[in-house]
Amino acid sequence: MLFVHKDFQGLGIAGKIYQQLESRAKELRSDQITADVSITAKAFFEKMGFAVVKEQKVGRQGVELVNYRMSKEL
Repeated sequence: MLFVHKDFQGLGIAGKIYQQLESRAKELRSDQITADVSITAKAFFEKMGFAVVKEQKVGRQGVELVNYRMSKEL
């Protein structure tokens, strides 16, 4: 999971964390990264080079939420 408090969004924090994760995945010779992301996070992951694989509907405490399975080839 990757969350940045609303008061600190837009400062590049998530991007720096993501770059570390991607670097580690490459060190481990991964050929793909996948993530299940919220509607709010979708634009961030697209900016990082991810593409939507499918839209998903997930139930949480009686509420249906939409999220996206996304992936990126390394």
